Amino acid sequence: DRVAAEKEAAFFRALIEYTREPVYVLDIEDGLMFYVNPAACSHYGIDLETLQTMRIPDWDPTFDMGRLPGIREQLKLGNLLRFETTHRVASGELIPVEVTASYLKLDAGEFAAGNFHDIRERKAMESALRESEKNLLEAQRIAKVGNWTRDLSGNLLYASAECRRIFGREA
Repeated sequence: DRVAAEKEAAFFRALIEYTREPVYVLDIEDGLMFYVNPAACSHYGIDLETLQTMRIPDWDPTFDMGRLPGIREQLKLGNLLRFETTHRVASGELIPVEVTASYLKLDAGEFAAGNFHDIRERKAMESALRESEKNLLEAQRIAKVGNWTRDLSGNLLYASAECRRIFGREA
């Protein structure tokens, strides 16, 4: 039984250690980092031993430690938390990330465990999309052309600001 348990533990350790997705375990009593896998160390540009001395505001400058008890309660209720924030890495750069957190109770205490990933590319695409939409609306205004969308039943789903102006309608 012991050999089988050791093999199973080795499998799960390898699973976490070798994944390219940053994985973390955070002590939700004091906000100290308890564990991170090598992918998370690479993300931060900081070794595991140093990360284990850091609290949340050390890498997330927007985090208010006063929120920790409420987060702990949400996690204990079984809620999966998913949110966007920023991480400060060793270079000082602030990187937008999406974080997931789940409750984990071990003999060592209560933890938030999950993963996070860099969303710089997604943020850049969202910004480019907003800029493109802004340019389209401005082009429609200048050309005095509007657009609308209807469903197959003929119900109006959307009308651009210029379309509403042309027809004299409110939003």
